[in-house]
Order: sequence, then C-alpha cells, then structure tokens
Amino acid sequence: EEVLFHFASKLESLKDWPDKMIIMELTAFTEASISIAPHFVNIVVERLVNSKTNSAYKLPLFYLIDSIMKHVGGPYAALFGKLLSDIYTYALHDIHEKDCQKLDFLLNTWEERKLLPNELILRMKSHLGNRAVPIAAVRTVPNLVPRVIEPMSTSSSLSSNQYARSASSSINVPTQQQSFQSIDSNFRLTAAYADMVKSEMVNFLNQMYREMNVTNPLSLEELATANPQLLDKIRLKAEEN
Repeated sequence: EEVLFHFASKLESLKDWPDKMIIMELTAFTEASISIAPHFVNIVVERLVNSKTNSAYKLPLFYLIDSIMKHVGGPYAALFGKLLSDIYTYALHDIHEKDCQKLDFLLNTWEERKLLPNELILRMKSHLGNRAVPIAAVRTVPNLVPRVIEPMSTSSSLSSNQYARSASSSINVPTQQQSFQSIDSNFRLTAAYADMVKSEMVNFLNQMYREMNVTNPLSLEELATANPQLLDKIRLKAEEN
C-alpha cells in the first residue's frame, strides 16, 4: 500500500510540464515493484481519462507511459496497450492542439519499437485529427476504464491516493523500507541513463550546429523554450542511439 500511495502522490505533481525528474522517479517506482505492474498502469490510465484531469496534463502522462514502456519494459507495454485500445478516444479527445505533433512523434517511436500493436497506434494517430467526443460521455469515462486486474472496487470520485489504497488491498506489497531501497537503487540507474541521454543530445545538437554553420548556438535549455519540437526530436533520437 505504501508504494502505491507514494506513486499516486508523486503522480499528482506531474502537471502541464513533462518534468524529467518526476517522470524518472515515477518510472523507478514501476521498475522497483514490477510485480504489481497492473496497479501502476490502472492508476496512470485512471488519471489520463478522468474528466477532472486538466487537458494540459495529458501529454506529460503520455511521456510517463513512454518512459515506463521503454526503460522498464516487462509487462507494461501489454498492460498499457490493453487499456488504451478501449479508452484512447477519451484520452485523446481534448489534447491541446500544440501537443498533437509531439504526441504523434511519440506514437511513431512506439510504432518503430513495436511497443503497441500497429492497428492501435494507427487508430490513435488517426483520432488525433478528429477528437470530437460527446461531453456527456467524457464525464462517465472513469466508469468505462477496463480493469487489467479484477476485482477492483473503486468509484470515479476516488482521489488517486484513495485509489492507491483500494488497489493494493488484495496484493502483497513490499515493506516501505524494502521498496524505497529498491527505488533508490533503480533511481540511481535511471539518473545515470538520463545523464547519458543528455550527453547524446548535446552531441547531436553540436553536430547539427556544425553542419549548419550556426554562429550563435543555443543550449539545450534555451532550445527547450525556443523550439520544443526540435528538442523532442533530438531527445528521441538520443534515446534510440
């Protein structure tokens, strides 16, 4: 219960910006306690489709799903795929227009790595261009989320922390000390991976500047403000390298 409670609490802090450290920490949770993977997936997807979730928070949630599937692997792609196949229309219907290109690029990487079925990815990409979903239906989305573990007794009015408590009621969860020792170890590995990706991004950026004879190059931090789409492409290229 402690693991899911802390995961849900940390998830609440992931808002309209895909904060790297928060995503890394959440990913470390899912890796350290992979035996309860279905419960992590349910918590993330519940937040993604809940009508109370700010639409600006959705792209960072997709980045979290991306991080978990790529950096942890295991059962997560299948679990996320099972839920997304039934609720992707509700997850995508109010994505901000400015985020559609980023999400489409993310879906391309999932397709290339075969993380989700091609048919599902094509349907998701197609739906990005036509996201009209009746408001009345959206308000009932939490009740439509299929469970990857049964039984699960929770209502749409539960907060993510309350949901975490109910989700853990039928499973054996490691003690808090065991969990956080494991998380700390995995987090150090994840942090090292992030440093490696950042180094690759710097290399790609410098190479691009040299090829284009740029005299006043921007740093990664400056590029994040000036051209976030380009930064996303560089990040994904670095991760694939």
